[in-house]
Amino acid sequence: MRHFDVAAGVLLDSSQRVLITERLGDGPFHGLWEFPGGKIAQGESSQAALSRELTEEIGIVVTACSSFMNLRHEYPDRIVTIEFFIVDAWDK
Repeated sequence: MRHFDVAAGVLLDSSQRVLITERLGDGPFHGLWEFPGGKIAQGESSQAALSRELTEEIGIVVTACSSFMNLRHEYPDRIVTIEFFIVDAWDK
């Protein structure tokens, strides 16, 4: 079974609202909502992956973040392990 490691960011604004994004494309989770982030490349740290993915997806540069929790989920065809980060600061 395939296994993917993923980094995801939890971003809060000054009113404590959480940013989520809608999944694009035509995959099985198209149209669902998610925390921004993505797959960790081989040899890449989870924090580096988070920074890269947030720059690609929502156009920000992470300047401070901290690991929050890990979650493992088994789908019928894959296993996904997500490391969530609280993104404390970023630049546009």
